[in-house]
Amino acid sequence: MAARVIEVSDLDDPRLAPFVDVRHTNQTRYSDHFLAEGRLIVERLIASDYAVRSILVERHRVPDWIDRAAATTEVLSLTHDRLEQLVGFDFHRGIIACGWRKEIPTADAIDWHCTRTAIAVIGMTEPENLGSLLRSAAAFGVNHVLIGPGSADPLARRVLRVSMATALKHHFYRMPDPVATMREWSSRGDVRTLATTLDSSAVCMSQFRDDHRPRLLVMGNEAKGLSQEILAAASDRVTIPMQLGTDSLNVAVAGAVFLYELSRR
Repeated sequence: MAARVIEVSDLDDPRLAPFVDVRHTNQTRYSDHFLAEGRLIVERLIASDYAVRSILVERHRVPDWIDRAAATTEVLSLTHDRLEQLVGFDFHRGIIACGWRKEIPTADAIDWHCTRTAIAVIGMTEPENLGSLLRSAAAFGVNHVLIGPGSADPLARRVLRVSMATALKHHFYRMPDPVATMREWSSRGDVRTLATTLDSSAVCMSQFRDDHRPRLLVMGNEAKGLSQEILAAASDRVTIPMQLGTDSLNVAVAGAVFLYELSRR
């Protein structure tokens, strides 16, 4: 059964509320929703296990989406000018969808018996960096992601775009107290927590001695990295050697290098 199409003319229509002025917030005003923008991202949202609340599309593009959306999804149509006025920026992608969030469990819900590698982000504030890291994680088969304090929303509109919607494939977990969680796992000895750092005393990633235990790769803030407390709580500290006076890598690029090295083992 095809989705129901609703031609909207009044920008105050409550069905349009999730899409109002998203230019600066990077997300919908409702905490239980998220936004997916552009043809490819919306297609992947529809194909994911997230429920789609509604799809907002330029009027002339409606026929492309009637049969793709579920019968329970509202397909709302607006003219290009009205759509641009609604979302608050020059909108060229022609389609934006609103999905329902799922409850995110805490880190202790991870089944480490079935997980070889997971990543944790702590204080990673830039959506572009998080999106890029999630895309790399998906490429290397890592789909468990722990979200620590101060980190960007993993379902923010920009994160979804940069990750090419691979964020919709990840399993996310809340990590409200990274130090306590890492100390517990390190003390038990059943999970290796690898804190990434520029410190020269850390082990070069290419020389990291792996074993049978699952690994949690911990990435920090773009400018400050990980705190000393978090570094001390980790079972291992790893680094990437650099040349030609380079003092650091972009955090998403560094994450991809670390994940590649882990995937080779």
